[in-house]
Amino acid sequence: MDDKLPRRRFQIHLSTALVLMFAAAGLLFLNMNRFGNENFTEQQQEMLNYSYRHSQTTSAVPFQSHIFVRAVRGWPLVFQVQMVAETQLEGIWGEPRWNYWNLTADMGIALGMLGAIAWFCEWLIARRLKLAG
Repeated sequence: MDDKLPRRRFQIHLSTALVLMFAAAGLLFLNMNRFGNENFTEQQQEMLNYSYRHSQTTSAVPFQSHIFVRAVRGWPLVFQVQMVAETQLEGIWGEPRWNYWNLTADMGIALGMLGAIAWFCEWLIARRLKLAG
């Protein structure tokens, strides 16, 4: 009698699960980390400081000059753009603009990459077991 039972359809090895966990963490980091900051010219900075100063309703905190950058999130497609005013304590100004089609495409690309990684890891394990006998 054969001791090896057939594996279920969606069963994977523990080593594959660990590789998938680290790959998913890397993809989340790429998608959630703000990168691609676009710095503005001095004239644009002054205009943004003026606009920011007049958008504040409280005068309890004295106004200080800010450095504005455009922060983007998403890899490989940008799905969120937001204006950020950076000081000693980072503050956010402006509502983020979302692109839900790019977000959906990013999720599809990430799932495709994770599926390809899982298939490759399982293929390597099956190949090694077949060569071992």
